[in-house]
Amino acid sequence: MENKYINYKFNINEFVKVRLTNKGVDFYKDYLRGVFNMINLNMTEYQIVELYKKNIDDDNYLSLQFWEFMQIFGKLGRVMDEYIELDLIFNSKNLIPIQHRSIAVMCDNSVQFEK
Repeated sequence: MENKYINYKFNINEFVKVRLTNKGVDFYKDYLRGVFNMINLNMTEYQIVELYKKNIDDDNYLSLQFWEFMQIFGKLGRVMDEYIELDLIFNSKNLIPIQHRSIAVMCDNSVQFEK
């Protein structure tokens, strides 16, 4: 069976860009507040907004290391699409195409999987 997919190797320390919904912006700001409260830094709302803005580009994408993105948003599971647009931009010069055969790549449906 021909492999129709391209597999890439990506280091989780590299950055991804994600566009947040309004609900996602509030969720991320709450996350920042929680982090600063945990380490006893009393940040004003203005300081939190300024910190948030430093990580946002002109197209309204938030940049985070992939592991941090998963730490913050991964726990949302099935409702993640209420908080973010599900298309991520992998911001890396180091995406490495690899040859890798796996069940997910080799089988297009469960009938093929059972063979």
